[in-house]
Amino acid sequence: LLSSYGERPEASTSVLTARVLPDEPRWLGALGAFGDFGDGAWDLKELSNVSRAPVKRLAAIVNAPRRLPQGPVRLALELLVEHDDPRSALSDPRSDTLAECKAEWTAGFKRALKTPPDVREGVAVLRFSSPYQVHPLVASAWARRLAPNLVVAANDGYLPGMVNFAVRKTGELDLRQLLQSALPRQSGEFAHGHPRATGGSLAPDDFDRLIEQLRALVRDQ
Repeated sequence: LLSSYGERPEASTSVLTARVLPDEPRWLGALGAFGDFGDGAWDLKELSNVSRAPVKRLAAIVNAPRRLPQGPVRLALELLVEHDDPRSALSDPRSDTLAECKAEWTAGFKRALKTPPDVREGVAVLRFSSPYQVHPLVASAWARRLAPNLVVAANDGYLPGMVNFAVRKTGELDLRQLLQSALPRQSGEFAHGHPRATGGSLAPDDFDRLIEQLRALVRDQ
């Protein structure tokens, strides 16, 4: 078992892979780490000699297809495995398609970001319907604005018949434990991720019950 749990900063899977395979290109590790942690990735010692600007530009477009319904994920992978450095991947004409995906996703994100929050008893819920995977970034953006409230961004349009949601909060609270306390017998895609970045996918009735329980828990803290 290889894990970075407890490290500061934590290493993403791509960086752990670079530790196991030290001869592999470091820019690939940086790509995954930047996608996970943003500029915090550069605090990792494994990435100290990686050129940052092209990695940032490439990460923005190769991450976009997976956030679109039926986006060209295979194309993003092809750019990574067929090129030896991020600059050559960016110069590939096919990168224009990924840039278009990024623009489409950004437009969807901006629409969802305008959702007015329902703030009650220390919990802010933003509920919208979007075919794009925008709920994690919507939750992160509003968590800063609405601190110290717990922020839940809920997307009714991502998977048919389900509410996909992301939970964020500033501070040191383990949000996974909070969700598990709210729905202690819930299984499946629920309360995974990081201590301060979690979420899940629930049937609408279960999601409504989750919000009710979260508000009770936060109120009583």
